[in-house]
Amino acid sequence: MTTGLIALLMWGAAADRTRRLYKERTSVNLGYCIAAVGVAGAFSMKLIEQPTDQLFGPYVSDLIKHLLTIIGGGGAQILLLALRSNEPGPSRWQIAHKMRVALAVCVVICVTFMAAPIHGTADNGDLDVVFDHVAAVGLYRLAFNLYIAYVLISNYRLCRRYVSTEDDRGVRLSVRLVGAGSLLALGYSLSRFTFVVYVFVGRSSPAALDTLGSAAAALGLLCMGLGILAPGVAYWKSDHDIELDKIRRLTPLWTDLTHACPSVILRTSPPWTLGRALLRCNRYLTEIGESLLMVRLSDLAAQQVESAGDPLRSLAVGLYEGRECWLTASGPLAGHLLPVASDTAQYEQTILDMADAYRSCALPLQRSLDGVGYGRDS
Repeated sequence: MTTGLIALLMWGAAADRTRRLYKERTSVNLGYCIAAVGVAGAFSMKLIEQPTDQLFGPYVSDLIKHLLTIIGGGGAQILLLALRSNEPGPSRWQIAHKMRVALAVCVVICVTFMAAPIHGTADNGDLDVVFDHVAAVGLYRLAFNLYIAYVLISNYRLCRRYVSTEDDRGVRLSVRLVGAGSLLALGYSLSRFTFVVYVFVGRSSPAALDTLGSAAAALGLLCMGLGILAPGVAYWKSDHDIELDKIRRLTPLWTDLTHACPSVILRTSPPWTLGRALLRCNRYLTEIGESLLMVRLSDLAAQQVESAGDPLRSLAVGLYEGRECWLTASGPLAGHLLPVASDTAQYEQTILDMADAYRSCALPLQRSLDGVGYGRDS
């Protein structure tokens, strides 16, 4: 169950980073993507271990799992180089050097796996336990765990140094989680080294050693998966909060205008997601604009708007004071008194500023609305 959840989390992180890599092809996104895909594939292999071994031979699933982990480690190395050197990224020589190290480890474990007398035997348990006396298996495990320890220590050292220099809250949280996960996962490599030492001195290892190592790997990878996802979640929450704040600012003006002009309303779902919040905010802006072309001010209020030093505030005050006779007043349409916006962003800011001024005239109304949500269709 735990393995499946971690695999699902890592595939989610891999999908998120693949999407980001498609939009912005940077070394950081490339490293994150390779690392997430490699680790996700390794954990997925644990779920199909038995059918893989039945199809390809005993312990082949272990080899594939470890090769995918090394690929993930290579991705982490690219990420570390990118963070050290900043964009446009590390040199080709630096990347090639790290890849050569990873390739050498892959060659070592493939050769020792093929040389080990484990082929044609029944898969009766963990490779370490069943063949702990075989030198090729010991070398296989030593090479693999040395590389993983090297990557995890590099991760932790960089994260510890980088977190104090990063101003972005999402990236800072990501770095902390990846660093903590690397430190926890290092317990897995240490447990494997300890096992090899026990075998070398001819003693049996403690029964809890393998359990502790597996738990360290699971917790570490869980933290790293959350760390890879953290920037996206933080950015989503920040953008969502911004849109909700705009909705709150627009609500008093929108509520009064759409009460007078209900034909402009297009009901939508509550703004629980960023997409829904964006839709509702844009809808409020559009419906306010349409309603302003349907309601009128008195001639006196219109003259005050035209002569005011702050026409937006004057328009907001005129709208609030004359809201009972919007549909019967004989003056100009309120929309014709709005300053002309050169683009969509300026139009949005104009409506928001006017809504703020209107809300300041309608504080009792705003307090009551804050108690019930975002308006009539929340």
